[in-house]
Amino acid sequence: MRLDEQLPAGEGPVATGCTGEVPFDALRHALRNVIDPGGLDKALSAGARAPSFVLRDTSGKDVALEQLLRKGHVVITFYRGIWCPFCNADLQELNLFRHEILAREAQVVAVSQQTVEYSRKTQRLNKLRFPVLSDVSGLVTQAYGVQWTIPDNLRSVVLSAGGNIPCFSGDTSWSLPMSARYVVSRDGIISYAEVSADPEKRSRASGVLAILDGLNVAG
Repeated sequence: MRLDEQLPAGEGPVATGCTGEVPFDALRHALRNVIDPGGLDKALSAGARAPSFVLRDTSGKDVALEQLLRKGHVVITFYRGIWCPFCNADLQELNLFRHEILAREAQVVAVSQQTVEYSRKTQRLNKLRFPVLSDVSGLVTQAYGVQWTIPDNLRSVVLSAGGNIPCFSGDTSWSLPMSARYVVSRDGIISYAEVSADPEKRSRASGVLAILDGLNVAG
């Protein structure tokens, strides 16, 4: 079951942030169909080597992919931001399965282009017990091929709908991650890749359990 089959469409304000309460219905309409489907072709797929990274967590500590892989497999989820209720729902569901993921010798990290401040708010809002990392430069999002940029002609529309993206991200690039989930095996190879232009179409987080089971059987 996909998130859009499980969750309500989202009515009224859903987050407090740079512009106060963000009316997601208006923002959702402004962002609908903005991503060029051709941009999905740039995303890394299964079989590729996962780009290494060092990103800051909500406590100000640097987290390196190489360090995580020494402990086992890694589930990386890219999300748009605290203002996106479907992203928050996905993070919450991953959190529910955290112990089952750990039992399968894997860890979860979430990545966005938000500042550490808003990553911290995301972690607090969703009561997350796994690292929430800030890719403020967007270089990691780019390396995985999941970055997209809101076109110039739509920025005023998004802004008027409550989407002050530069405030959340701390820069003026107007770029965001697409919704994406990667399972990286302990050898650094991407074993599973799922990228969506629409965060509402993301598959359920519980699906990673079977993928991790397969990796552990394969040895």
